[in-house]
Amino acid sequence: MIWQCNHKFKNGEKCKTPHLYEDDIKKRFIEVCNRIVSDKEDFLLSCQQIVEMLSNTTALDRKIEAQYIYLNGLTVSMQEFIKENAMKPQDEDFYKKKMAEYNAQKAEAERVLHDLQGKRAARLSRKELLEGLIRTMSREGIVTDTFDGKLWLLLVEKATVGTDGKLTFTLRNGMEIEV
Repeated sequence: MIWQCNHKFKNGEKCKTPHLYEDDIKKRFIEVCNRIVSDKEDFLLSCQQIVEMLSNTTALDRKIEAQYIYLNGLTVSMQEFIKENAMKPQDEDFYKKKMAEYNAQKAEAERVLHDLQGKRAARLSRKELLEGLIRTMSREGIVTDTFDGKLWLLLVEKATVGTDGKLTFTLRNGMEIEV
């Protein structure tokens, strides 16, 4: 199997990164594993420190709570405005303009809330991945002579190919290793 840039022939310009054979990628991944094994304790310590950092979602939780409070306040204001209009009709253009403003504010607040919730979920997901990696490496270690697909999924965030054919593995703990 051959791997190449997703944009190799996009917009009529050929991407300069070379294609790679899957076996070569696997071989380079084994090299990365060998580097990690040589300093496994440091690697696991860095993973644990990141897990601790990711575990603290207090700041995000406060922002999410504040966004819920803001949305609730906005909803109450909208309901009061609607009730006021029902008791004493307003100018129709003014009413429509004010409701459009409320709806725009509500949509923006919901977008911000969704983004914050997404950041929190991504953070906790990354934490779980790193905890799985730590458990696996502590229990099983790393086999350094054959490719292990499970280890790839636990260890690798992404792999980037340079125009010179060098492959940089970005690991889930943020470490980058070029081979």
